[in-house]
Amino acid sequence: MSVGIYEIKKYDETLINNALDKIFEDLKINEKIKENMNVVLKPDLTIGNESKDYTATNYLLIKLIAKRVMKLGAKVLVCDRTDGKFSLENIEEEYKKLNVADLEDAGISLNRNIEVQNVNLQFENETEKIEMIDVIKEADYIINVPKL
Repeated sequence: MSVGIYEIKKYDETLINNALDKIFEDLKINEKIKENMNVVLKPDLTIGNESKDYTATNYLLIKLIAKRVMKLGAKVLVCDRTDGKFSLENIEEEYKKLNVADLEDAGISLNRNIEVQNVNLQFENETEKIEMIDVIKEADYIINVPKL
């Protein structure tokens, strides 16, 4: 796993693209993502409550990363679990609250698959069983996208 951190002062397309240039170069992402790969962008879209003070990953950041990945020939799926019961209704509600429908207008898919699998994760001396949504298990490459 590789991590790239670059500071930007505001949500500006040019500033974000400059940071993404550095991250994609430093982490060699352009070399790792191949044509027809399934790439999951994992932002933090969870609102969690009715407060207007929630924080989520900015849609411009998601959109700019997705466009880069699609330019490399990969298929992009934006995927996040909802806070609380994982259901299609909850996912749709959060997409609506966050106004991310314009991502789909740009050709970026939003996850609506709620199927899960139990997966065993092996740590040094123990195995932990977790529930994982299918799209994560089936992804060729996952990019975790933070809140800024």
